Amino acid sequence: MQQSGREYLKGLQSTLAEAGLQGALQAGGFKVLLQYVADVQGDLDVVHAILEQLKTSMDEQGTVSQASVEAAIQQIAGGGSSNMPQHVTVIDAFQEKVRLAQARFNLLYQRLRRNALFAPTNPPHAQLTELTGLKGAIGQRCIVMGVISSSEEGATCIEDEGAVVPLDLSNAKTTGGLITENCVVVAQGEMGADGVFVVQELGFPGCERRSELPATAKKLNFFGAPLLSAEQQARMELAELDAQDDRIVFLANVWLDRPDTFEALHTLLSGFQDAGTIPSMLVFMGNFSAAATPGSADADYVGLREGFTRLARLIDTYAAIKEGSRCVFVPGPHDPGLGAILPQPRLPSYFTSELQAVLPNAVFATNPCRIKYFSKEVVVFRYDLMKHMRRRCLLTLPDDIADSPDALFEQLALTVLQQSTLCPLPLAVQPVHWAHDHALQLYPLPHALVLADASPQASLSHEGCTVFNPGCLQERNFAAYMPIQDEVEPSCLPGSGPDGREDTGEEDD
Repeated sequence: MQQSGREYLKGLQSTLAEAGLQGALQAGGFKVLLQYVADVQGDLDVVHAILEQLKTSMDEQGTVSQASVEAAIQQIAGGGSSNMPQHVTVIDAFQEKVRLAQARFNLLYQRLRRNALFAPTNPPHAQLTELTGLKGAIGQRCIVMGVISSSEEGATCIEDEGAVVPLDLSNAKTTGGLITENCVVVAQGEMGADGVFVVQELGFPGCERRSELPATAKKLNFFGAPLLSAEQQARMELAELDAQDDRIVFLANVWLDRPDTFEALHTLLSGFQDAGTIPSMLVFMGNFSAAATPGSADADYVGLREGFTRLARLIDTYAAIKEGSRCVFVPGPHDPGLGAILPQPRLPSYFTSELQAVLPNAVFATNPCRIKYFSKEVVVFRYDLMKHMRRRCLLTLPDDIADSPDALFEQLALTVLQQSTLCPLPLAVQPVHWAHDHALQLYPLPHALVLADASPQASLSHEGCTVFNPGCLQERNFAAYMPIQDEVEPSCLPGSGPDGREDTGEEDD
């Protein structure tokens, strides 16, 4: 029978102090270690070995996460008090989902601790209170960090690895962003006697510029592009000097079942070829059909295939574009694939075989995808995120934001950057392949983020990251991005209406 661990509390605290780890363990990690000490009845040899392992797991702020404690116990003690033989390991199918949530929370927690407002080395600093400590701080103003969730009764809560606390958001003011369930937030308020945390201010952990990354993070390859040798890096930097005017053109909602799409593409391609300004890359993004969503009874797969064939013939008539531009095709949320789950796989070859024959160097990418252009990192995501985030926003937006497309896009972009994920929606709303969640990660910040959305064109720059929505081709909108100069050029083809918008025919579902 497991013991509560209370009788080992003082002994463990003393042992941690002797090992130089006093106060270093997060609350959840301390509980795990205390329970393990009780399970092994205070076996000091094993405990000291675990503590030595934990010393190597401390971050730059001198803290050790719960995940690090669990990993150390697993490594040193083979899983601790389990009666199962150490050579047998049973992996829970849902453990990946738990690690997904823990990794994202810990990433933002460590980033917040490095923020000047919360850094212990910068007094007087703001003090974070663990959720488990709120019971002893009734009536006191506290700052807490956690994930917004909902209880079985439908009440809004905040939770971390150690506790779940109900929230009162009736008088909460936001510091910015579109706050939904599953967002990691920083909340300031007071704990009531009824056990409800009354929020006064609610916001997100701030972003971290690439130049401010910890030294160890700067050496890691988070982006995923192949690593270059010193010689290759030097050659690339020289070549980059000659690529100052290179452009990547982004087109979204390229509906291949609409004649006006091909009229717009003809205008675009002929304009580039006649002017002699051939884009380095052309990124075509879905949805590639204005018709019904895939899987429905009236989904026209044959028509979509014919649309790609027609696109191949069109591009084939522009020799300079065909030879000088690298074409990339990114599926949209309603394009054929494996259902409504992220990341989306590339378009099936059934639809693109003719296009591949004409453009053998074309890239059929996933959604999202990443582009490394010389030293610049660009993340591309085609998803109608604005609609979903606004629908599930927990706090009412002020009129001056709700009525302004530019202000709304700024709030959306800040949410995505500060949450360090392309899609902070709950998994029940937008499923994600647990093992591939890293494809949605935005840490460190890329040089540019393309949020291709059905909402109007917009752009902004925040903490060294340029974020923009190229708009929809059906509204004759597109965007050109100059990666070396880090400049975006929102553009509109001639022939659009006076407000630059037309009826796209898409429903706001």
